[in-house]
Amino acid sequence: MDFNTLTGQIYNEFSLYEEILAEVEDHLEKYFITFVHFYFERLTNNRIKITKVCYFKNSEAMFKVSKAILGNKEFYQVYHNHGHVDIWKCQMDRKSKISIVYKDKTHTEETGIDFANLKDHVPMTKKEIREAFQEFSEILSEENNAQHSTAKKAI
Repeated sequence: MDFNTLTGQIYNEFSLYEEILAEVEDHLEKYFITFVHFYFERLTNNRIKITKVCYFKNSEAMFKVSKAILGNKEFYQVYHNHGHVDIWKCQMDRKSKISIVYKDKTHTEETGIDFANLKDHVPMTKKEIREAFQEFSEILSEENNAQHSTAKKAI
């Protein structure tokens, strides 16, 4: 599917999602280098008009735009995500239909969009990782000790 041909076209919003999903499932490897938005405006009777197709060089650039426009524009988003392809339909109310397409299966769900409220991810330092691991180890040790220290009945 040439996404650029979608601009100006009118679709049923539900069938367009299914068309995009079928295309990605049938040609998954082709979309391992894709980061794209399709902006749309709502018409009557569940119809939408694609107003613009916008490609991005990577997911960071795409998500920067996604965060900025979420709640102000409605759009589809198709992108490679660590060995699978994600398809999102992002609505004004921050609800979304998401499909995660793997080589052997597809998972689809309706959900809310939370990433827009998060600050950009900053990787943990080695010191922070060490401290978090130490804290987690202490919790596991305390739980293990509690399980083994319970009084046993005499026989």
